[in-house]
This record gives sequence, structure tokens and C-alpha cells, in this order.
Amino acid sequence: MTIYHLPGFGTQTPDLKCDQIPRSTELSALLNLVIPSVDDLLPPIETTCNFLEYASPQSPLPYPMFVHEEAASASLGVLDDTKTKSGWLESMPFIGPESLAHYADAVIPFEILMEVFALPMPQTLQAKPSKNCEVAGCNTKKQSNGRCIRHGGGRRCQVEGCIRGAQTMGRCKRHGGGARCTVDGCTSSSQGGGLCRSHGGGKLCTAPGCKKGAQRQGKCAMHASRKCKVHDCSTNARCQDLCRRHMKEQTAESTPLKKLDFQL
Repeated sequence: MTIYHLPGFGTQTPDLKCDQIPRSTELSALLNLVIPSVDDLLPPIETTCNFLEYASPQSPLPYPMFVHEEAASASLGVLDDTKTKSGWLESMPFIGPESLAHYADAVIPFEILMEVFALPMPQTLQAKPSKNCEVAGCNTKKQSNGRCIRHGGGRRCQVEGCIRGAQTMGRCKRHGGGARCTVDGCTSSSQGGGLCRSHGGGKLCTAPGCKKGAQRQGKCAMHASRKCKVHDCSTNARCQDLCRRHMKEQTAESTPLKKLDFQL
């Protein structure tokens, strides 16, 4: 094996014998003669670190802490044609606990505060709107205007003067809307099973032999035994505990009769 000596390095070799196995220290000495260490070949590297300088503890903190491209290129010795598109981020200074007291009263720029307060705030939980009619005590599902059909919500019949809810074709059942009886020649509304009450549709009165439709408690208005509240009147009540005759007399001098809730 031929050993080449580099200039500037020692040429003295340790005493070795052929019949002995060299130790690790002796091998290291031989390798240092053949391959010099990096510290011997390369010059020492000097590092510099530019810390942020503040004029006083009351001066505004620079934010964001970026250095202009021209200043960064000049300090690093970079030519103009090798400028990068992004800015150079200056190293953050070390601020110890004893230094934080000097920056307790530091002034933050107004623009930074505006950006912080402009962040979207978490939305508070809102109660789900009710799906029922807004009239107190009514649990019917609302249609429009926050009310059910009974209290004025939903579509109205297109016939002039009618305030009932529209079924189909913009009309109520009385004026031709809704399902019709399937019997040939019958134009009455279907009450159940595709038939009107006259042809066996809907629920019939439970009184023996009565074929009228059930109105209250499974009975028709006649068999429900609900009489007019006017004294000495035996007529069945139809609206607001009054018969039709007394209801007209009561509302003759008032406003025109509008939708009334029949309580049978």
C-alpha cells in the first residue's frame, strides 16, 4: 500500500509491526494521513445573525416581520437577476423573560387590530323556528304567513267572496276544488273512498237508519243533541252554539259574516 503525504501535514507514522493487528487509534492516525479531516481542508465558516432593533420599548412592533427584497439581496450579496419573488423573513430575536417587561406597553398598529377584529366570529346557536301555526293554542302545521289554513294561511279560493282554503284548481271543495265523486254524473266532493256522502263516502252517522254524515262524536248534527243556546230554541246549533237563524240575527248589525269556526 502506497501512502501519499499531503503538504502541510506531519509525515511521522506510528511504529507498526506486520505480525500485530493495529489498534483503533493507530488506524485513525493512518486515515488522517491519507484523508485529511474536513476542518483541515475547509476554512472556518463565519455566521452572522441580524437581530431586530427597536428604537425604544414604546415603538410599534413591526408586523409582519419581513425585509424588503432589495435590502435582503444587498445584505446577502445577491444580484438583481437572482431575486426571488417572495420576501425574505428576518430571523426573530430572542426575547427572554426579563425583556418582556420592556414590551408590555408596546403599541400595536391600528391596521393589525382591524384585521384581528375582522375575523369571522363563531355563530351562536339559534333555536329552530316552529312549524306550527302562530296562533296561540293551535298545533296545526302552518302553510303561509305563519298560519294554518283554518286561521288564514295557505291559498284561498279564487271565487269572489269565498275565504275557504283552495284544494285544486284554485278552488275550495264547495266551488269545485278537490277530489270529486267517482259516480257518473255526480259533481259532489269526495269524502272517502272516492265517493260523496250521498253515495256512501265518508263516515256516516252511527244512529240507526241515519245516512247523514257524522259531524261530532260519530253522529250527525241532528243526532248529536246540541241545541241552540238561545232560550226556548230547540233548533240544532250550527255555529258558535247558535242555530242559523239566531246567528244571522246576531250578526245583522255587525260586519259582514266571514269565516266562522263551526263547533258541532
